[in-house]
Amino acid sequence: MAKQKKILLSFVGYNDAGKLLGKKDGAILTALQNEKFDEIILLWNDAKVQGTDFRYSDIAIHIRREIKKR
Repeated sequence: MAKQKKILLSFVGYNDAGKLLGKKDGAILTALQNEKFDEIILLWNDAKVQGTDFRYSDIAIHIRREIKKR
């Protein structure tokens, strides 16, 4: 029997901007500190994050970079 993959599927949200906004890690990066996953799937749109100069795609790129660093 093949090993089942552990997959994290999450929407990228404002909270995930974390250090981009001078705050602590958001929910996705915090989850990755506590659990190991075989695959991570992030969902987002390219809308601007209200009240910031960021887009959700910028946050997704930030998360990807942090995952690769860690």
